[in-house]
Amino acid sequence: MSNNNYTVVIPAFNAEKYIAECLQSVLSQTTPPQQIIVVDDGSVDATAQIARSASSTVKVISTPNRGAGAATTTGVAAVQTGIVAFVDSDDVWASAKNGNPIGIIE
Repeated sequence: MSNNNYTVVIPAFNAEKYIAECLQSVLSQTTPPQQIIVVDDGSVDATAQIARSASSTVKVISTPNRGAGAATTTGVAAVQTGIVAFVDSDDVWASAKNGNPIGIIE
């Protein structure tokens, strides 16, 4: 298993004010994820567009608004790595959040 063999799932609803900073914090990890899945839960703002433009490792799945739980489940169903992590769209990760835990899991 490579060190970045994990995916981050981010459920998002009308998060255009926060999603860029959230994604940047995940992408800036000591060990960045192999993929980030943003589930746009029926947003009527620019959440999906901002997420798509963040990085080629970001996959955006757009769904009708069904709530954070359903969006998270949709994201998990799309994960293709051995490890999954979660972050809310209005949250940020400290720069070394996943450096050690991923190594320990391996």
